[in-house]
Amino acid sequence: MKRPSISLNQEAIVDFLLRHGEKFGVAVIGLAALGLAWGGIEAVRSKSASAQQRPETILRQADEATRHIEREKTAPAGEKWSGQPLATAIDPWRNPTVAGPPQLALLDRPLFEEFAKRTQPDVFRIEELQAVAGLAVLPSKAPAAEPAPPERPRPRPRGRDGEPAAGEPPVDKAGGQPGAGAGADPSRGRIAPYAVVTGLIPVAKQVAEYRRRFESVGFQDAKRDMPLWADWTIERTVVGPEADRWEPIDLVDAGRRWQTEWSGFASEKVPDGYLLSAAEDKRNPRTTPPYCGPLPQLLRGSWGVTSLHPWVLEQVRQQPAAGPDAGSAGGAEFRLFRFIDTSVEPGKTYRYRVRFEMWNPNVNLPVQHLANAALATPLKLTAPPSNETAAVSVPDPTVVLVGPLRKADMKKMKAGMLEVLVLAPSARTGDYALRGLVTEPGGFVNVDEKLNKPGDRRTRGEDFRTDRVIVDVRGRQEDRADQRSSRPPEPFELLCLRPDGGFEFVSAADAEPVIAEHKATLPADDAGKGPAKPGQPDAAPSPFGSPF
Repeated sequence: MKRPSISLNQEAIVDFLLRHGEKFGVAVIGLAALGLAWGGIEAVRSKSASAQQRPETILRQADEATRHIEREKTAPAGEKWSGQPLATAIDPWRNPTVAGPPQLALLDRPLFEEFAKRTQPDVFRIEELQAVAGLAVLPSKAPAAEPAPPERPRPRPRGRDGEPAAGEPPVDKAGGQPGAGAGADPSRGRIAPYAVVTGLIPVAKQVAEYRRRFESVGFQDAKRDMPLWADWTIERTVVGPEADRWEPIDLVDAGRRWQTEWSGFASEKVPDGYLLSAAEDKRNPRTTPPYCGPLPQLLRGSWGVTSLHPWVLEQVRQQPAAGPDAGSAGGAEFRLFRFIDTSVEPGKTYRYRVRFEMWNPNVNLPVQHLANAALATPLKLTAPPSNETAAVSVPDPTVVLVGPLRKADMKKMKAGMLEVLVLAPSARTGDYALRGLVTEPGGFVNVDEKLNKPGDRRTRGEDFRTDRVIVDVRGRQEDRADQRSSRPPEPFELLCLRPDGGFEFVSAADAEPVIAEHKATLPADDAGKGPAKPGQPDAAPSPFGSPF
């Protein structure tokens, strides 16, 4: 027989693989199929319940044991206690030997392990925090009336522990608005300093962060995997020698102010889509106000743009016809944060910052679902502090004003004299009222009501002391607007020295709109009778009460 020739060159190897390669492939697939079949058989053999492990067998044996115990009233001799210490008798039972897990059969394991462990999401801070300060005229509460028969309060959405639901303003014990029991006195007002702090809660960014963290993990929970905002705190500092001394504002005290000092809430026109929903706002309503706090009712007018953040205002303006559902929770990028601080003092300058907390989505979860066991410990996650607002100054409720006089009125005054007006709270109405005083450089700007005389404009209006001194005067007070001239008249201006040693610049051009606004409150030359009452047709609203 001729011996076959074997060649190991490249062409022979390629030819062999082309002729017999599919046979090797079929052999490999066959071996794999046999392995899978053997694994299935082994799983059925090792994991199937035996006859002794079936439920009917276990129930039958339990019934037999019960009947045996009831039938034998005396324990067998070998089962009686031998008199040795009981602890010694039961000691072998204390640490029973537990057999280890059986060896896993081939392929008897999950095809895929958990995709990923849960991690801690980043918490984003409130953005673009800003503050606006001013003075508002709030209605005074009317005197308490005779107690009326109790009425059944109107149903309101309630939250945990019977507290108002998230986003709801606080109520008094009668179930009404703050101060609703006493009501508002439309004839009297109260000048209150304020600072409105607004910011943007980055809801869309926070939702995207939660999705990035939890969409591909092995353990998922719809309630845990959406951001839930918890309590928040706000701090302020007084600009001055101790400008870096940040102090938290007592939010519980702020809530008491709403109920004791405000006669009601101002109406809101912010679409719900720009406010945290009840599903997102999970703070403690006993200690923390809503993320978008209410505003007090004004004596006249509305809060206007002061109550909104510029971003929210621009969004609302761009959707005038979209209705109240504009900027729904699915579309608005931010939610409005707002807090009004009514504990500020006139003449001081403040800055604010805010920090909030979120409920930990991993709290109390089993460690096998977490990348780190410590992630399950904290109840809340704290966000970084917001940016610090720009410094805002609360204005003084007393304003010195000057305006032009007619030529006929100028003739009634001595040379070198001028008329100064003072805008200040009225003791009669609580609102702003103008006073008039004729004085000269070097004189005090103080109004003495006892000097009011019929036909004399030297002193007009209620008593008021500013203790400001007129230092210098520039320009002429006579109204020359009706005179024909190619050159505009020189503006009339004053420089006053305040009691604190600072200077105050007064310009007739700046004072003109304020004087026109309050002209009806300035008594005429008729013995200085009181200013017009609020609500009369000629009584114009105060620019300090309307924050436009």
